[in-house]
Amino acid sequence: MAHSSVEPTERNQNIYARGAVDDKRPALDGIKAVEALMRANNGKLPINVKFIIEGEEGCGESSQLMSVPEAKLKADLRWCADTELFAPNLPTLCVGLRGLVYTEIEAVGAN
Repeated sequence: MAHSSVEPTERNQNIYARGAVDDKRPALDGIKAVEALMRANNGKLPINVKFIIEGEEGCGESSQLMSVPEAKLKADLRWCADTELFAPNLPTLCVGLRGLVYTEIEAVGAN
């Protein structure tokens, strides 16, 4: 159900607003994971980590990220937080954003 107000509103313990769920939690997950790794390794990481978080999607402007020199974006790993969470308390692993990917992964762990 679309909501036309620009001000956030709460209904049935859900927040309805422009961008209320887009990317915020997945981006925070990456930050908190690095924080936990640093805490476990005396404040150090074995690699350099760069966070690039841009919030321009849907703004109608060209991305400022496109003007960043490629050398500054060089990394051993790139992780995209442009994903969603399907439901509260349901861990979600996104394995593809463009095109089609069909797969099933079952993860089993301790109770």
